[in-house]
Amino acid sequence: MGLNLHYWTDNDDLQETEEQHELHYLTRTFADFMFRKNVIMNEEEAELDQIGKITDIDISLIYQMLGYPQEIQIEHELELAQDEEAEQKILDNAEKIKIEIENNLDKVLSTINSLIEKLSKLENLNKLLLPTDYDTLNSEYYFSDFNIDKNNFGQDLRNFKRFLEFAKENGAKTVWFMFC
Repeated sequence: MGLNLHYWTDNDDLQETEEQHELHYLTRTFADFMFRKNVIMNEEEAELDQIGKITDIDISLIYQMLGYPQEIQIEHELELAQDEEAEQKILDNAEKIKIEIENNLDKVLSTINSLIEKLSKLENLNKLLLPTDYDTLNSEYYFSDFNIDKNNFGQDLRNFKRFLEFAKENGAKTVWFMFC
């Protein structure tokens, strides 16, 4: 059993066919990849941060997609709030984050396109990334053969791009990740 990562958009009517879902899905390894910043230790650098440096691309928008406040999360935090002031702070923070992410789809798509363009020219991304003490990704495999679809990082980015294009074509303007 593992954590799954799903896309979510501001278009509640967005529906994928089974075929489209196959073209858009992200591997569980990608979900692990997105959480690496919270897992690695000893001043090691998460792979996404390393990739940002290798490609000279600002990847902060991708991380930002993880922070979109889910209603269930807000409700839970409100239940734990000590007083009305704390409740208001929770609501204000959630609203601030939503505003920061609002209308991000074009920027995220541009970031993913840039990553694909630059990484497709590298033959050995897996060799360029510094190893970590706790490799939950099977990095040697996951970051190899970027241009070949084999449940690897390259395929995940191309699937991500296809979803963003699909969402944009269907009127979405904001996109974020939801974990299930």
